[in-house]
Amino acid sequence: MAAPLTMAITFLSACGDDDNDIKPNPEVPENIYGAYNGKYSCYMEDGSLSMKGESQAARLVKGEGSDTLYMDQIRFAAAMPAALDIRFANIRVQDDQSTLSMTVATTIPEAVIKGAWTPIEAQIISDFEGRAVKDSLYLNFKCGGKWLHYAGKYVR
Repeated sequence: MAAPLTMAITFLSACGDDDNDIKPNPEVPENIYGAYNGKYSCYMEDGSLSMKGESQAARLVKGEGSDTLYMDQIRFAAAMPAALDIRFANIRVQDDQSTLSMTVATTIPEAVIKGAWTPIEAQIISDFEGRAVKDSLYLNFKCGGKWLHYAGKYVR
């Protein structure tokens, strides 16, 4: 019985030597711009769950005057006839490179309808807050009065 224990201790000691050669995870972004994949929940004004989804793609794209958030094929309510690609600008990544805020109090999102980006004035975006922590993006905002909570992992 002593031989297997000695071999296990030797093996564990050898594995411990690799700790000095730890390399950064290449999947953790240097900044928060890029693509994310995650889960979301959308709640009605009364707090009841309206919709939730997994494998939700989101992209944060750097712009000149402001940054833009894209969410691909998302539904905010079961009553929506189809999922939509949406985007909205007026987002700014703060100097700390982890806090996102809107540059205005409200903004009008756009959705792809019949192949063109179309403003959706009834779905005003407000109360936006976002945070990037290591390789994750967390978003909370109102869209047309519904609260949307998103948590995604960086993919590229």
